[in-house]
Amino acid sequence: MMNVIEKGILAPRQQADVSPIADASLELAADKLGLAIDTTGASCGVGLFRGTRPLVEIIIERGRTHSASLVPAIEQSLSLLDAAVADIDYYMVTTGPGSFTGIRIGLATVKGMAFPAGAPIIPVTSLAALAAPFCASSVAPGVADISLGAEPPLVVSQLDARSERLYAGAMLGHQCLVPPHATHCRAWTEQIFDELIPTYAASTPAPRLIVVGSGSQTLVTHPYWQERLSAQPLLVEYIPDQRLSARGVALAASQAVASYQQAAFVSPEALTAFYISKSQAERLAEKSGHEN
Repeated sequence: MMNVIEKGILAPRQQADVSPIADASLELAADKLGLAIDTTGASCGVGLFRGTRPLVEIIIERGRTHSASLVPAIEQSLSLLDAAVADIDYYMVTTGPGSFTGIRIGLATVKGMAFPAGAPIIPVTSLAALAAPFCASSVAPGVADISLGAEPPLVVSQLDARSERLYAGAMLGHQCLVPPHATHCRAWTEQIFDELIPTYAASTPAPRLIVVGSGSQTLVTHPYWQERLSAQPLLVEYIPDQRLSARGVALAASQAVASYQQAAFVSPEALTAFYISKSQAERLAEKSGHEN
């Protein structure tokens, strides 16, 4: 049985409705228990997995209250399996970009849990976790109402950083084509249409582009995107409301292991945040220092 907290209300959901991607190359060890956590956005995601098979997943949508919600959600997940922290073999966590406070809460919690036993951690970016459910030739049911066909699509994920700024990245299958970085709508549009799509289309008879994440609406409504798309017709599927989840974290972690093997794991001491940009407080401090 999988359980999901929707807006603070615990609701059961049959495990058969949330099967993971059926791709053996993505599997982590099926006999190991992994805890996946995401606290980089407005919602808080916690899940327990064996390989990519979900056992329990909890999503809390109460705004940014991760400091109060995360540990109880972890405890509830473990209790549903009659398990303890000592039973967790490894951890998976998003390191950013996203909410600076949320990132710190998630990383501090995972470090504190993993440190006593020296349990390994698989860090993944929030953009990788957004893209992961769409990066294979089939998609986990319940992730989105979408069918991908035989070939993996080009997946561009972006988070809204305001004022036409984005945190963006691109994936094709297990391959990271463009690592997460800070950009603007026009520059990202140029990179997608001038670099990514031509390279992808040259090797794929029916190229498909999936645009996912909170920055998607900002990107695809930008006049320059509309101009480029009208000049280069392409099958594009927009999924702006795809939220970060523990399931996406687990899939991104399994893809990282498939690509990097042991190098995908870090020790609790080596786990660090991936902010991309400086916080508002840091920018204000720098500005104040320059003025003084």
